[in-house]
Amino acid sequence: MSAEKLDRAAIENKTKEISDLQYQMKLTRIDHMFGLLKILTPEQQQEWKEHMGRPRPHMRERMRHYMRGPRWGGGPWPDADDRAPLDEMGPSPEPDED
Repeated sequence: MSAEKLDRAAIENKTKEISDLQYQMKLTRIDHMFGLLKILTPEQQQEWKEHMGRPRPHMRERMRHYMRGPRWGGGPWPDADDRAPLDEMGPSPEPDED
């Protein structure tokens, strides 16, 4: 693709459209969080806050696995059927000391 065929205005418009959608997604998450806190008891709110503050090393490992996929020079991605559900994966490993 040559530079003279690029439509800068179209690229800027699409970039803004994507940014606006990402912003709306973030606001939706915030609305959900505040809605959830309204219906929880104080004890449930405390438990939820503690849960949300815990490290999630299994998520980091899943991201590492994803980043090693074929797109980044790694092996093939596993089929969704080959992955164990989170509740069958056992306890999360301790976080790496980076």
